[in-house]
Amino acid sequence: MTTSTLSADSSERTIDILLVEDNPGDAKLVETYLRKADPRLLGGQTRLEVASTLATAIDKLGESKFETILLDLGLPESRGLDTLDRMMAHTLCIPIVILNGSHDDETSFEAVRRGADDFLYKDELSGNRLARSIRYAIERYERNLRSAIIDSADFALMLEEWGTMDPEIIFVNQACESLTGYSQQQWRRTGLSLLNDSAAELEMAVEKAISSGERGSVELYSQRSDGSSFWNKADLIPLQDHQERITHILYSLQDITEQIRWRERMADIDRMSTLSTVSAGIAHEINNPLAFISANVEFALQSLTSDDATEEMRESVTDALNDAMEGSRRVRDIVRDLRQLAGRPDAMDVAKNRLCISEPIRTALTIARIHIKDRARLRTDFADVPEIIGDDAKLSQVFLNLLINAAHAISGDDPESDEVHVSTFERGEMVGVCIRDTGHGISGEDQKRVFKPFYSSKTGPREDKGSGLGLSISKRIVHQFGGTIELDSTLGEGTSVRVLLPKAPGQD
Repeated sequence: MTTSTLSADSSERTIDILLVEDNPGDAKLVETYLRKADPRLLGGQTRLEVASTLATAIDKLGESKFETILLDLGLPESRGLDTLDRMMAHTLCIPIVILNGSHDDETSFEAVRRGADDFLYKDELSGNRLARSIRYAIERYERNLRSAIIDSADFALMLEEWGTMDPEIIFVNQACESLTGYSQQQWRRTGLSLLNDSAAELEMAVEKAISSGERGSVELYSQRSDGSSFWNKADLIPLQDHQERITHILYSLQDITEQIRWRERMADIDRMSTLSTVSAGIAHEINNPLAFISANVEFALQSLTSDDATEEMRESVTDALNDAMEGSRRVRDIVRDLRQLAGRPDAMDVAKNRLCISEPIRTALTIARIHIKDRARLRTDFADVPEIIGDDAKLSQVFLNLLINAAHAISGDDPESDEVHVSTFERGEMVGVCIRDTGHGISGEDQKRVFKPFYSSKTGPREDKGSGLGLSISKRIVHQFGGTIELDSTLGEGTSVRVLLPKAPGQD
């Protein structure tokens, strides 16, 4: 057995090759051909080791690592396809190129069918032909290995060719077929539109990832081939070539239906916690108008049945009934907004409607005003802003959480000086709501954690502390509509929270 290194450039990759050849003349010829080959074809220098028998080659495989094997089928102790079978029994992870001394096409093709990566006839060898065969065998093996790993992964993967006039899905693994119910052929033929209504949302995320060159992620409500629905988290990774051009998009799909349902259960807990917090104030707020409704209606009935009713008395009755009507409207509005907040949206249904952002704010203010009025002045400044896309009930929950937090941040010692200020504004392609209070503020350390589930920075009475889910759920809801939440706070001065949501399309 001999060893030789066949390149002068030691900075390049070294390719270790095992030549199994019993003829010293043929072994020397292969060594010469590799030395004369264009080094660019192999992508590095080669180190050739020669074993003259199959037993020696098998021993060497246990001692060293090789990237390819050049195998002569006519060895002293083994001949023909039996040589290949015995070699493959000892290595399933190294590509094999057959060197055949005779032009036996049937044997050569059968060798490839059994697992060899290529075959060459010795009398047709040249340096470049040998180098090219070795490189292609290594690349083919690496591709097959990657494909096998990807296909056996338990998470769904999909590869889309990009950069052409018509992007095309070129690969999906078995986990993706199992998740969606669509075969690789269906994905290739139809593309992302198989995801039905969520396809457009995914394509928007792809465009964003393409423009930024960074990974993206989007949650989609998708359909399987059998018509059943599921929540799908799609992570997308732009892949670049050596010129940094994006050539492919790799998708990783994950069924997050149970996570979404868990989130909704947590939202229910937070919603009930908020209702518990405001319930006493709501009862008081309803009892007040009900008291003067009852008193005014009783006065009207007595006046109308009196024998000496005068014109002045009838005017008083009219005023009393108008007051009663106003009181009933207040009760109606409170009950309506309370039902809006208490309504449990379907965990699998995300309503995305055009709406004016002031609508969910006013709903939240109707209920939150009860908690704010004894602690601070409430000031509103609603600018004329474009419509957004969102869900009235969910955004009402977000703003009520933020308003209750603002109220609880204020001690109530000086309600004439303290303030909760609510305003709307535009920022580029976003519409914003700012809720600012003059409360005790949040420390820098707490600001890093306030959006985590079950964390609360409140230090007041137990009933003021809530569930610790409010800001976490608010952030998720805002993200669900493509928005963000910003928070600035200074201890002893107060807190500002800004909710930013994308404008609805088609507005100048």
